[in-house]
Amino acid sequence: MKATASATHEIIAAAEGILGANEDSLESYRARVENNVLTIFEACTFQDITGQRIAKVVDALAQLERRLERFATAVNARDDAGVVPEGKRRGDRLAAVMLNGPAPAGRGIAQDEVDRLFG
Repeated sequence: MKATASATHEIIAAAEGILGANEDSLESYRARVENNVLTIFEACTFQDITGQRIAKVVDALAQLERRLERFATAVNARDDAGVVPEGKRRGDRLAAVMLNGPAPAGRGIAQDEVDRLFG
């Protein structure tokens, strides 16, 4: 955000410098314009940096999404579209999905399946 704001101010100042130029000769006017245009081009590099940062954030979010999807699949979580039935509190839901130690024989997830998740 700071880089974007700083670049914006530099671009505006350079453009105003071109618009407000009152040079005696064509050569000095040209030098001022070229100098300010270079300043504008340099200030525009913030877009590349911003794009790189945004790409990193998008990549991190995509990775997090994939992990959450694998986790939700592993625990058989269902999305109720955020709707909580009336009278159902968060504590009730937590009690319903809480894991309470080893499952009785023949029920639950087999150790081989758990090993595959971490493999």
